[in-house]
Amino acid sequence: MDAFSGTTRLSREEVTRLWVAPLGVRYGLLSTEYSKSQADERSRFVSPWVLSDRTQYCPDCLAGERSSQIEQAHGGAWLQIWRLSAVFACLRHGRFL
Repeated sequence: MDAFSGTTRLSREEVTRLWVAPLGVRYGLLSTEYSKSQADERSRFVSPWVLSDRTQYCPDCLAGERSSQIEQAHGGAWLQIWRLSAVFACLRHGRFL
């Protein structure tokens, strides 16, 4: 975390907010507390539908609202919740991811 935080110039708190582990309250065991010895057992506890290896996103969200200079240059932000398989639609724009 320190190397990533130093490279990206983000605080440890900002880096932690990038993780999906805090969503474990909603979706079960997505804890950051697993040790390497528990990594093999982890797959037994995390439902296969929780995390996805596919990319899903809302094109409208990624396009952004173009209301700021940064959105005009780069578009909107990637949303962390899109990483979860249980999320399949954008409620804001009413479309499938």
